[in-house]
Amino acid sequence: MSSESDVKSDNWSFEKEVVFESGAAIKVSIGYTNVTPTDVIKVISGLGILADQMKVKVDSFRKSE
Repeated sequence: MSSESDVKSDNWSFEKEVVFESGAAIKVSIGYTNVTPTDVIKVISGLGILADQMKVKVDSFRKSE
């Protein structure tokens, strides 16, 4: 028997755009079909890891300014 967290959903999506004062923009868009809530949690957790790695890179850029 499947648990509630293993029930597949029809689709899931996430979109976020950040526009900076300079006009530069970053947009992240993720969409999946036929995923479980567990899959979504894994994707979001992975994004957190990427964000941490990007923060390290941004910090190094700031130090070199």
